[in-house]
Amino acid sequence: MFINKTIRILASIWLITSITGCATEQISIDDSQLHNRIWDSKSARYISKQEFYDAVLVADYIILGETHDNPEHHEIQSDVLQFMLENNRRPAVVMEMLDVSDQSSIDKFLASQGDSTGFNEAVGFAKKGWDWPLYQPLIEQALQNRLVIRAGNLPRKDLQGIFRGQPLQHGPE
Repeated sequence: MFINKTIRILASIWLITSITGCATEQISIDDSQLHNRIWDSKSARYISKQEFYDAVLVADYIILGETHDNPEHHEIQSDVLQFMLENNRRPAVVMEMLDVSDQSSIDKFLASQGDSTGFNEAVGFAKKGWDWPLYQPLIEQALQNRLVIRAGNLPRKDLQGIFRGQPLQHGPE
């Protein structure tokens, strides 16, 4: 079923490195050409910041990517989330760093109404190898605004099976 209003924005926010990182052939682009640029995958062009924010207000789904170790990307994600909150949008925060097996820990933590440090401890975010200080502000925003937080990935063993061409034996828990 297609959602008519869905605007699919795949923005590596002001940088497109996460998109080019997934390309099958090497693309040579000077990073300075990508700084402060927004790629709209629907129109296949760069758009202005205002066009991006206009689209955010009417989109059903917004997918924001980042280079995991780039602090500027994380700040931009927080800015976009703040913009949405200021405009009465209440998005779910879905994190691909967490897999569906983490969801029960996330839910238990959200019910406890703890702080972002507690979130890190409850789901083992830093223990999984992620640079927690970069992600903490976004989680703080989500917690302060009582937003839904969801795990957005499959468990590693399921992903490995998919890459080997094996079907999933069960759906996500």
